[in-house]
Amino acid sequence: MKFGLLFSISMKNGAWQAAVQRILMSHRIPFHTRQRKNQFEITVNSHKSVKRLIQVVKPYLVVKKQLVEELASFPVAPARNRFSQIDRLYLDAVCEKIDFVRRFNKGKNRRYKWDSKTIRSFYN
Repeated sequence: MKFGLLFSISMKNGAWQAAVQRILMSHRIPFHTRQRKNQFEITVNSHKSVKRLIQVVKPYLVVKKQLVEELASFPVAPARNRFSQIDRLYLDAVCEKIDFVRRFNKGKNRRYKWDSKTIRSFYN
């Protein structure tokens, strides 16, 4: 079991994509790009890279500042193999972050498949 952070931004093609790529490259944050029809998507998917991105954007945030401060402390998965037991402390820490994000985004018409209750029941 391993959980991690992912940052993704997707909009119509435009000047924004060159600016975002330039910012990410200047801070040495690896990213992936993908284009589908008229949508352009930039994704940062490494736990370490997303945490670095959080530190870059945090001074410019107003509404989401509390959210990124909470996600900056997202736990790193402990080393394990497929035969080892689930680290309950890690699972509890991840569930706490997931619940925080759900409360923070409450009322924003999002459909979540997972919450802490379903994650815990899956691993029991």
